[in-house]
Amino acid sequence: MPIRRRIVEASIGGLSSDVVRKPTLDAMRSWFPKPMLWKANIYRASARWKHRASAIQMLLRGLSDDDSRDRHVAAEVLAMCAHADEGVAIQLQRALTIVDAEAAAAVLDALARGWTDAVPVSALLATALKSRHDEIRLVAACRRVDLGQHGLDDRDALLQLARTDSLFDLTYYHGSSIAQALATGWPEDVDVRERCLEALSTPRQQPAAHRRSSTAPLAAGSTSCSRLRRDLPI
Repeated sequence: MPIRRRIVEASIGGLSSDVVRKPTLDAMRSWFPKPMLWKANIYRASARWKHRASAIQMLLRGLSDDDSRDRHVAAEVLAMCAHADEGVAIQLQRALTIVDAEAAAAVLDALARGWTDAVPVSALLATALKSRHDEIRLVAACRRVDLGQHGLDDRDALLQLARTDSLFDLTYYHGSSIAQALATGWPEDVDVRERCLEALSTPRQQPAAHRRSSTAPLAAGSTSCSRLRRDLPI
C-alpha cells in the first residue's frame, strides 16, 4: 500500500532523531511483524470483550489489515459493537479520505453496516459503485442490496466482479458475498441465472476455481435464489 510505504520510509528516517526515535519505535511495534494470519475469529471474539474501548481500537486497526477477509470481518464486528458511537463514525469518515483503497473499502463497509442514520451512506455507496477499485465496488453493491437500494447497475457490477477475467482476485469470502447479494437482490433474474449456468459449464483455472462453488446455489433454480471529493480513494 503506497501510504504505508511512505510512512515506513519516513519512520526509518526518524530513527536517527533523538526526539522521535522512541515514539517511532513504539508505533512500529504495532505495525509489524504481523503475528498471525486470518484474524477473523479474534475480531469476532472481541465483540464479547469486557474492555470495549480496547476492542474498538483493535477493530479500527483491523480495517487496514493485510488480509481482505480479515478487514471486512473487522468492519462487520465494529459496526455491531460501536454503531451507537458517534466518535467512531467521525473517525471512519475521516479515515475514508486518507487511507488506501483496500482499507477504504473496509471503512465504507463498516459505515454502511453501522451508521446509516448518522452518515450519508446512500450517497457514499452511490459514489463508490462507480469506483475504479473492484473491492470498493463490491462493498457498494452488497451494502446497497442490504439497504434495498439496489438496481441493475449493482447487478451488473456484481456479475462483472464474478467473471474469470476480473482484475479482482476473489477469495472464497468475497465469492460467497457476491452469490448472496445476487440471490437476495435478483432471485428471479434470467441474466443472473444464465451467467451462473455459463460459469458452471466453463473450465476454470486457479485462483478462480472457487467461483464455481459460489455460483452453484444461484444456478440451481429460482427457488434457491429465493465522487465525495476527487481526491478520495473511491
